[in-house]
Amino acid sequence: MSIKLEDGATVVLRYGGWGDLFPVVCAARWMREKFPDRPVDAAVRGKEQVEFLRGLGVFRAVFEQVTDMGGRWVEWDLGVDGLHPAYAPLHRLPDAYDLVVDFRDTVENNPFADHGNWYDLSLSFAGFDPAEVPPDWKRPFVRLEEKYRKGAHKAWRAVGGGREHRPRVVLALAGSAPLRSMPREFWQVVVDKVGERVPEVTFIVLSGPEKAGLAPTGPRVKNLVGKTKMIESAWVLAHSDLAVCADTGLAHFAEGLGVDNITCYTTVRGWTRSMYHKYTHVVDTPLDCQCAALVALCPRIAQKIMEPMNGIQRRIFEMRHIQPTPEPVIAERLNMSRPALEAESRIVEAYRKRIHGEFAPCVHAIDVDVVVDKAVEILEGKRGNGCEEIRGVDGTEITTCAAVSEARA
Repeated sequence: MSIKLEDGATVVLRYGGWGDLFPVVCAARWMREKFPDRPVDAAVRGKEQVEFLRGLGVFRAVFEQVTDMGGRWVEWDLGVDGLHPAYAPLHRLPDAYDLVVDFRDTVENNPFADHGNWYDLSLSFAGFDPAEVPPDWKRPFVRLEEKYRKGAHKAWRAVGGGREHRPRVVLALAGSAPLRSMPREFWQVVVDKVGERVPEVTFIVLSGPEKAGLAPTGPRVKNLVGKTKMIESAWVLAHSDLAVCADTGLAHFAEGLGVDNITCYTTVRGWTRSMYHKYTHVVDTPLDCQCAALVALCPRIAQKIMEPMNGIQRRIFEMRHIQPTPEPVIAERLNMSRPALEAESRIVEAYRKRIHGEFAPCVHAIDVDVVVDKAVEILEGKRGNGCEEIRGVDGTEITTCAAVSEARA
């Protein structure tokens, strides 16, 4: 399949999670500011991300990565009149543009990640000079379309949410990787201690359904885990007074929506993400054992799992869970028959499951009392700053004391 080269156009690539989209938006806006005649397209992962980016009015076109038959593709309009869009191999997409801004080698893959801001490093990898980009462009505000209110409203009413005139605190439980999730005990302490000091508070719990076991309980808690899409969750967040977050995409949405948030960082230093943030209050782990953000398993936990294994079992574990490798490739590299590999793999999985769900030391080291004190300070500060009317998640006009930015209008 041939793809026509388009002169004078840019494609921005980022096949990561929701938080990764924000430096992408930053780069695209800066490109349009610097070269207003150059159209900018984007290629991202997932239909909902495509819909979100299309609604920002920044990109001319947004493509979705599709995985099919072991290959990666994007939906592509060949530009021929009367011809329906087709799927093109992902690696051919850059051939269609004279400039490619590829975010796959950003801060997470950078060995010097602790020596630069996330946005600056992303822009540098993309070929931009960060010194040219004003700080305000590195704090991209986003608007949410009205159509997302309906799903948020439905989920809110389903859990008994009403028209409370009280501070609302979102708890964003987990990031995409296990090392960026906080345990249930942490969230329960936040609910109990903040609730004692700010009795009128309501907590709204947001996350994907696979994280349901992390959710705290209590009379003040409205559990929306698994009940909202990501952008609907962002709508709920936008109409709250504060968010307490793991290192997750919702934390970046909070900044983009102008919502005060306390974000706990474990796998990366918080300052590498928040230097240009106005609404983010960082709580870092004190441990100096932070691993690369793309590693899904803490090295200390991995070592603990492998202690009782023999040499072959350790190699199987590494290839299955640390540097994921297809089973046929594992068998070939270890010169093992498939039945023999399956037998050893069952032993490996038994060892792994003994420690499955255990949180890393850097996660346990987050000081929950620091989080609680900061949350109370922010909520009490809003009490004296005057209130304003905005539309709540239940669709009614409510009074909130949140510092609502223009992005939430």
